[in-house]
Amino acid sequence: MANKVKLKRSYTSGAVPLTTDLDTNEVAVNWADNKLFTKNSAGNIVSITLGGSGGSGLTWSSVPASATASGTAGQISYDTQYQYICVATNTWTRISLATFTPARIFGLQLWLDANDSWTLFDATSGGSTTAANGIVRRWEDKSGYGRHATESTNGPTRKTAVQNGIGTLDFDGTNDTLQIAGSQSSLAFLHQSSRATIFIVYRPTYTLGGDEFHTILDTGANSGLSPGITLAFNNVSPNSQMIDWRVAGTDGGRVRRRIDGGAPNNSFSLQSIVTDNANAAPESRALLYRNGGSNSGTNVSGGSFDGGTVSTSNAGRSFTISGTGTATGASSAAFFNGDIGEIIIYNSALSDADRGLVQSYLTSRWGIS
Repeated sequence: MANKVKLKRSYTSGAVPLTTDLDTNEVAVNWADNKLFTKNSAGNIVSITLGGSGGSGLTWSSVPASATASGTAGQISYDTQYQYICVATNTWTRISLATFTPARIFGLQLWLDANDSWTLFDATSGGSTTAANGIVRRWEDKSGYGRHATESTNGPTRKTAVQNGIGTLDFDGTNDTLQIAGSQSSLAFLHQSSRATIFIVYRPTYTLGGDEFHTILDTGANSGLSPGITLAFNNVSPNSQMIDWRVAGTDGGRVRRRIDGGAPNNSFSLQSIVTDNANAAPESRALLYRNGGSNSGTNVSGGSFDGGTVSTSNAGRSFTISGTGTATGASSAAFFNGDIGEIIIYNSALSDADRGLVQSYLTSRWGIS
């Protein structure tokens, strides 16, 4: 213990070393202010306030594995995506370092991100974060509204490094599902209003054959002619994506549109849907965009929209991710078989510019061209 390391130091409050006082990564301390200083690789002096009298208690820590990882209030960390702060014992929050996130566009109502391990849990409430290849019972909403999708029995499986190096949720096509309960109140605009924008990244994995519509998203559009949206994938060649959007309790008050060949089997696609009853032409009231391209949906039988009184007959219906709802015209219905990566929903018909920002974010992140 005879050898000692003595840092450059000061006992004068407010004293800060100059850039010429320190070599890169050399450390100095001001004991009066309880601060450590160092010079980073950019040549700037940075400081950390120490705990103790007059200090903030902030200390560096390793990156937490989840929001409930062991930690003491005041610990901080960062990686390439987030800055992490421990705000209470074993309670972490984080700040995105990304230049753009969907939350930066007004009207975000739901944001489910399958690559975010902090949002995937093994129980419908409480529980622990789901390990790789584990069953997801709760997929937490990142919009800030707490619209978590849950399932106590047949949840999807968490997969890592599936597409572009990031993870997805795998639905088996048999009974895997997740629901946001009572979405009539929490996502009422999907049932009753005329405007919404939906983005979903997914990959169907089917064996072709049989007139089946495999439901990807469903808000109850085909339950007793009640209003809502169904997005389905038809596994009959040519593969097609179908949206069935109903804002009134009649067949006339609906728009049904389809993209043939819009979702190649075993390939990831971005499906964007914009519904806007304010558009004059019926064919413009439900727009479908694949992989960030131009509107490519076409009307199918029953595709004209003649308005009508908005119905509220969907009270209590759940917002379902995978399930047995089906677009009208299929001989049978099936659960979704494949991967879902991300779901983002806004309560307005986004402008082309804002829609383009979200599409660019998703196609870049998921490696979709």
